[in-house]
Amino acid sequence: MPVPALRLTSTFTLTVRTSTVPISSLARSLSLCCRKVYDMIRSGTDMKRDMDLVRALLMAVESHPTGFAPDEIEVSGYTQEEIAYHAFLLNEAGLVHAVEMTAFCDRSPQSKIVSLTWEGHEFLDAARELSRWKQAKDLISNIGGASMPVWMALLTEYAKKSLGL
Repeated sequence: MPVPALRLTSTFTLTVRTSTVPISSLARSLSLCCRKVYDMIRSGTDMKRDMDLVRALLMAVESHPTGFAPDEIEVSGYTQEEIAYHAFLLNEAGLVHAVEMTAFCDRSPQSKIVSLTWEGHEFLDAARELSRWKQAKDLISNIGGASMPVWMALLTEYAKKSLGL
């Protein structure tokens, strides 16, 4: 059975698939959604890239018994919104394959990780060892942050040193 197209009828109802929703209900829903976004923006929570979360997400995906990410990834101390936003960033950086899940009411872009890319494995191999990670993080925090290529170069350099290269 074909799915009816989205259409606005002359009685001001919205037909989506097989449901008919009065415009007034849709307006109330959008109003609540916009209010939710406004309240979240006013709450003052910043969405900044957190490299500890980046590392934790990559490690969670790698440790899953299949080549795919687990259905739900939980990282202690982080909200699902922060995790989904970082999944979005990891996808943009080419470290994971992910599906964008951003909804109209979301405060920030959201993605769901599907799997690691080759580059994701490369980054994780460089970042896996905790003392090397802390060393790089401490150095980078002294300058206030760094781009992904700088992180990768520094972690790779520390890995070479630990191998005596």
